Amino acid sequence: MAPLNRIFHCVITVIMTINIAYAKKSDKLYEDALTAFHQEEYGRSIVLLKETMFQDPKHLSSRILLGRAFLLSRKFEDAENQFRQAIIDGADTSQIVIPLGQSLLYQGEFDALLEVVKQDVKTSVNQTEILALRGRAYLELNQFELARDVYESAIRFAPSEPTGYLGNAMLELKLGNVTQGDIELNKVLKLDGQNAEALELKGDVLFKKGDLSLAQKYLEQSLAINKSSLRARLLLAEIYIAESEPEKALKHVSYVLDLSPNYPNANLLYALVLVKLNKKNDAIKVTKNLSAYLSKIDEKDLNKYPSIRLILGTSLYIQESWENAYGHLNFYAQKYPGHEQSHLMVAELDTRFERYNTALRILEHYDGESKSIEYWLLHLSGLVKVKDHFSALIKVEQALEVFPKDNRLLEYKVKLLLATNNLSAALTLLEQLYQQGAASDELTLLLAQLQLDDLQLTQANAVVSTLLEKDTNNPIYLSLSAGVDLRTGRSEEAESKLKKAISLAPKMLQLYLNLHYVYLQQGKINLAAELLNQAYKKAPKSTFVITKLATLAEQVNNLAIAVHWRQKLYQLNPNDLDNLLGLSDNLIKLGQGKASLDLLLPQRINNRLNVRFLSGLAATYVSLKQCDSAVAVLDIWRGLSLENDEQLASVAENYMQCGSYELAHKSLENAEIINPKSKKVQLVRAQWLLNLKQGRLALKLLEPLADNADMKVLILQIKAYEQLKWYKSAIQTGRILYSKYPYPIYAYRLFELLKNNNLTEEGIHVLNSHLQQYENYNIRWTLALEYLYTGHNAEAALHFSILAEQYQDARAFRQLAIINRQNKNKALAYAAKAFELDSASPAIAATYGWLLVQNDQPQKGLSHLRFAHARDSRQPTLLYRLAETLLMLNQEEQAKVLLKQAVQYDFPDKALALTRLESL
Repeated sequence: MAPLNRIFHCVITVIMTINIAYAKKSDKLYEDALTAFHQEEYGRSIVLLKETMFQDPKHLSSRILLGRAFLLSRKFEDAENQFRQAIIDGADTSQIVIPLGQSLLYQGEFDALLEVVKQDVKTSVNQTEILALRGRAYLELNQFELARDVYESAIRFAPSEPTGYLGNAMLELKLGNVTQGDIELNKVLKLDGQNAEALELKGDVLFKKGDLSLAQKYLEQSLAINKSSLRARLLLAEIYIAESEPEKALKHVSYVLDLSPNYPNANLLYALVLVKLNKKNDAIKVTKNLSAYLSKIDEKDLNKYPSIRLILGTSLYIQESWENAYGHLNFYAQKYPGHEQSHLMVAELDTRFERYNTALRILEHYDGESKSIEYWLLHLSGLVKVKDHFSALIKVEQALEVFPKDNRLLEYKVKLLLATNNLSAALTLLEQLYQQGAASDELTLLLAQLQLDDLQLTQANAVVSTLLEKDTNNPIYLSLSAGVDLRTGRSEEAESKLKKAISLAPKMLQLYLNLHYVYLQQGKINLAAELLNQAYKKAPKSTFVITKLATLAEQVNNLAIAVHWRQKLYQLNPNDLDNLLGLSDNLIKLGQGKASLDLLLPQRINNRLNVRFLSGLAATYVSLKQCDSAVAVLDIWRGLSLENDEQLASVAENYMQCGSYELAHKSLENAEIINPKSKKVQLVRAQWLLNLKQGRLALKLLEPLADNADMKVLILQIKAYEQLKWYKSAIQTGRILYSKYPYPIYAYRLFELLKNNNLTEEGIHVLNSHLQQYENYNIRWTLALEYLYTGHNAEAALHFSILAEQYQDARAFRQLAIINRQNKNKALAYAAKAFELDSASPAIAATYGWLLVQNDQPQKGLSHLRFAHARDSRQPTLLYRLAETLLMLNQEEQAKVLLKQAVQYDFPDKALALTRLESL
């Protein structure tokens, strides 16, 4: 053999030897990888298989196994690449199509999946698996009819296999047809009781129906069969979250996150677990990262995968980024009318923004067969807010068919029966609840608060009497009977029964509140306040009691005390919007607009789309005369109210307070288009006309509304008559207003009209008549001053005495001192009492100081007069009296300066001051 041939032969021999060695090594590596794969050590298997492929890139068995290992390790793109390369390298397509399809399915590449499992694919594997993947692709693409056709084909092809029935189950569940989906799942489990996916779906269905224990059983059974099912673990985590067992939930969520750190649903559940563990700040961090991650997805892809929108919306919801959450959640809810949770969150946000009709519409949009208790309660709340009590009563009956023993629903039913004057049924149900010990104190409603006619009162009396005969010492029955007594004018009997009820149940706060209503009707304001304070001492953190204390203070116009109580409420619950706005309103009325603004501005971010909050903020800006800011807020409020005629009318009212009549007109125009017959809109339009001095047009608009003697209509008519100087008509309308609504403010309004038209005596008679029926501080003060100004000192003194003794009014004591100035000792005693009650008042200090001077105590009087002068240095009478006091103390130069200042003004003692100045 030639040398060259021998060399060539040797090289070939070496290469073949090396290839044989590599082949043996590759086979050994493959066998080790296969062993690791069967032991579920997918990470180790992947390392060995990669080494195998490095040794022998054409090792098809290794490539296919590597793809399967990647698939089970949730590295779906890597799995796809391996399977596609295997096909290129000549692998049998029948071995590749199913796992390749699965890798595409998990990546969400549904169009590509359809291409892989197209109609003409012929494989030696079970054709039902191909049909299952094709049906799933159609299902995820929301091509529901095509999906149904494929699943029906699978059933025809293999009626004894579960594949087609499982597909139909998934389809029905996605469409929200829970009952039919459950039927299909039962068919699957009858054919294959160990079908992990069917068990998982069954658990999901039971979870949505609220049967958590049975759902947990099915999911644990599914997980025992398929430990790698992340969805089963996440569903179990949801159950544990619902059952307030966050530690158990965390175990499953952590397992999923270890495998797939960016799994959106797992991150969302992790955030919910953190909330349950009172780690809200950590939860917000998680959801912020999640929403930042998902926000990178463009709008087209978000629309393609609506479930991502749901997760993104929920994460934003947890962050309290309400407006951003709303769009995503609403998109999902509109697309899937059978998905309850998205509908609930959207409705809750609409309720938060006080868009109650919108909330009701989204709840009505939900057409799933299963409705949770949260759904019913939210729906009932919305109907009550829009005052549709009859619809709410129908709804609560429907809810009780599903949840017959839920106390919240039963309480709703009692309240709705009362609201619809269905008294007998309400009391019967109420009695059942109390016998079961299932009623809250709130249900001990005072019947006096109900608008019952004579027949209904008779029925109420009969029902309550029967109850009391059964148990004469039942505090609830005594309270109900007191309510009937109060409505029928027997307030003393009502008072007696409630006192007895309190002695029997001293811890039942509602009884104190009921008795306070009795005292209010009796005009015993102080007793009512004292009783509420007793209730407060028993329950200093009861927001209900504190609210009543604040409301009572507001009713008697003691705004400083009202602010005190509302500030306590604010400390207990800073997020109580009703209290926040009440506190703001009181501060505005006290002239503390800046304090109101400081209170509201920190809350603006969370309430920037809440129309009630915006109304309060606008009112604050108006009070501060910051009309540019007010109009900016009103513009937002208007934009949120384009479907609500009454809100638009309120916006117009606020625009007018800033003199923005054109903007007010535009708001009213929109409101008139929505509901041209809206009473509120017509009233605000009338006010708009009055502001533009169009009294005749305003009266023409008000005329059709005047038939029922509506309060607001009458008030506007009076303003129009005064604008036109039709005073007789104004007085006549004022009489109608007061006779229909005998409130103090309208008694005063009528008095004012009469006085301005030289009918003062008749006006005084109106005020006296009112006081004979209802004690009122402001009316008595007005009457006392009127008597004083008209020279009726005896009558004035009588009213000032009542004001001084009953209300401990410092100003009244001062007036009594002035009236009794001829009796120096008596006058000085009155002035001293006034000063004791209000030592900060310059007027009281001046009166007290001068009376001390007149009682030969000039040195002591001087300090009080100087105090008053420091706070009101241009009051001429005060200047004159201070000068006289200084003269008594031989301080002529200072006295002369003060007298020169005093005589520059006109005042009763000017002649005396001039004489005194000339003498100096």
